[in-house]
Amino acid sequence: MDQAKAVINLNEGIIELEGPVEFVERYLERYGSAIKGLPVAEPQRAGSPRTVKARGKARGGQRSCTRAIRAEVKAGFFDEPRSTRSVKERLTEKGVSCSTGLLRTSLKKVVDEGRLSPTGRGRARVYSRTGE
Repeated sequence: MDQAKAVINLNEGIIELEGPVEFVERYLERYGSAIKGLPVAEPQRAGSPRTVKARGKARGGQRSCTRAIRAEVKAGFFDEPRSTRSVKERLTEKGVSCSTGLLRTSLKKVVDEGRLSPTGRGRARVYSRTGE
């Protein structure tokens, strides 16, 4: 019986499917909405599995991390000081998925624009709206 393996990196987590071809195909159909538009890796015959990493689609519909942060500034989310973790949780609730590195870069961009002000250092750093 032919075996198949699919590794799907959704940034929030990785889905690994392995088993008979019919099994993998059935679950790929179930996860279809989550993986729609992700790049597809070439099938591999043997060796270690290849991970396909989804890239953000700022132009293709999904909002960019920076744009989502700007929207949260406008909405008043940063009227209280917010940690990187709380910002990431808020964006996830809104359907925007960013890696921690991308989130930090996006926060820095918004700080450089003068919309947010950072306070503290390292993990104790929080961001709040500036008095624009």
